[in-house]
Amino acid sequence: MKKYSVITFMFNDYDILRDPLVVDENFDYYCLTDDKNLSSNVWKCIYIEKLDDVNLTGVQKTYIAKYSFYEYLPKQYEYWINIDASILITCELSSLIKHFEEYDIGLSIHPSSMKYVDEYYVWEKTRGLSCDYSFKFIDFANKNKINLNTDSGLIECTVKIYKNDKCVIDFISDVYNVLKAYNNFEDANDQCYFTVMYGKHEHKLKTLFFYRQLYSNSKYFNSFFHKTWNRWINGFTKETNNNFLLNNIRYLNDF
Repeated sequence: MKKYSVITFMFNDYDILRDPLVVDENFDYYCLTDDKNLSSNVWKCIYIEKLDDVNLTGVQKTYIAKYSFYEYLPKQYEYWINIDASILITCELSSLIKHFEEYDIGLSIHPSSMKYVDEYYVWEKTRGLSCDYSFKFIDFANKNKINLNTDSGLIECTVKIYKNDKCVIDFISDVYNVLKAYNNFEDANDQCYFTVMYGKHEHKLKTLFFYRQLYSNSKYFNSFFHKTWNRWINGFTKETNNNFLLNNIRYLNDF
């Protein structure tokens, strides 16, 4: 029986299913998808029939699956690693997961975005996100008494490491419920909601933070532009002005 699992997500033919270059015998590999014909020599493709729906966008399907993934997997795993489909696994992961075994959750800090509204502004300019979504988030923040001017930094959601524990599942479920209630999973920026909900749960979670370099350019992972084999290499280093629990962050060379 495997102790760990890796989960990726493939909806609306948005990306390439990238088979790991190295398969770790301690891990099972799962891909949640709306494509009943998707197959792989490594990934165990789990077809989610209810998400095979033309009325849902790829973003909606992905967020629904990302924040309810544990409902579709066997229950025995001690830890789950969630990765975007743009990530290629390049090394065995057992030596990585050992750094997180004293923790409930492993998360990546955002290298540049310090404020919620600034993050929405960037997405509006670079990804064409409608400003309506920033208004929805501001409404959400005001109702939940969130300080929109805080510069403590945001969490990224490209790679997340979760312990199979009730406090973690409660947190993930709350993210799911908020994304459903405020935008029906339509918002292309889940990072802000995720960060807010983490703030409400952090006292229950023992967290290990890491930098983006771990999954953008390390021995364990490489990043690619969606639906291509063109490498995406982020030059961000540990010299950062992001103060989000900075003292708890493990540098890339620790891994």
